[in-house]
Amino acid sequence: DINYETTLENLNSLLSGSNILDDIESIEKYEQIISNVLTFLMYVEENGVDTLIYMKKMWYNNFSNRDDFVLAMQLIEQFYYDVLKCKSNIKNYFWNDKLDEIASVSRLNSLISIINKIEIISNASEMARCNLNLNLLIDDVVIRLGECNE
Repeated sequence: DINYETTLENLNSLLSGSNILDDIESIEKYEQIISNVLTFLMYVEENGVDTLIYMKKMWYNNFSNRDDFVLAMQLIEQFYYDVLKCKSNIKNYFWNDKLDEIASVSRLNSLISIINKIEIISNASEMARCNLNLNLLIDDVVIRLGECNE
């Protein structure tokens, strides 16, 4: 069964217990989060560790609280799972409306690299739930993601 829902609709399913599609403010907030995550992710994929120079603009200002940080990590993890599916020729994506970006990241990475990136993001998501400095954590994530491409 192929999923044709948009990323926002899939995010609504991921956030069980609340319906973000009920009011326009929620829709706009989560569309912005999705956009910020994708912008960040594509920048990291294209620029690797050099992304650290722009972290304030690309991450710290957009994901300043723990809940937004964890949500962003979940979205990034779902994106890399979609890239893994693309590499495996499976057509059931979470980020259905971002197929060009998925294909682009798929071309930039080996299968092993994608698996390593999923592990990095999954670990960071778990660590973010603890009482850690989120800015240092995301800096470490960017460095480790950049190393996967070398």
